[in-house]
Amino acid sequence: MYLLVALAIVAWDGAAPARLLRTRSLWPLLLASGLTNACFNWAVTIGDVIRVVLLFYLMPAWAALFARLLLGEALPVRAVARIALAIAGAAIVLQGHLIHRGGANRSGAPRLAVTNQYCQPWARTQENFFLGVPRERAAALSPRLQALLGYEIWPPFMGHVTGSHPAKTLVPGWAAPVAGDLSPDTG
Repeated sequence: MYLLVALAIVAWDGAAPARLLRTRSLWPLLLASGLTNACFNWAVTIGDVIRVVLLFYLMPAWAALFARLLLGEALPVRAVARIALAIAGAAIVLQGHLIHRGGANRSGAPRLAVTNQYCQPWARTQENFFLGVPRERAAALSPRLQALLGYEIWPPFMGHVTGSHPAKTLVPGWAAPVAGDLSPDTG
């Protein structure tokens, strides 16, 4: 991808590489931008994605703080308030136990949790095919038809059912973990 962008720049302005080589003050910026991009991709690959992406989206706050510390730039009161709000939000997400006291489940029982997840309206079906087609009938369909009904994951994770692949719901006797031992007759 970067090669395509570089080729487009050269096609647009053939003298750009020569100017870059003559302007030594751009070299550290070029190296720093490449290094930060490589570090971000590496962090997403080996790290906890939510934390990496959250810190990535907080870059304006970090830039403002470092501009104040390193360059002596002024921080208006409204900017300080925005930075404080951003860092408070990051603390809630990164240190989840601040709100819901989560942590390692040291009991032998499953722990139920509520996760707030947002779904764009265009990503949701208008009809709930899981309820519209009886489970036994859906289980007898071809994998392609099952996928069209929604018994498939859309990469990387859209369409899961309580953290599991939706095709697991077609296995006889499957019950959602949130249902536990509840059955219709016990309420």
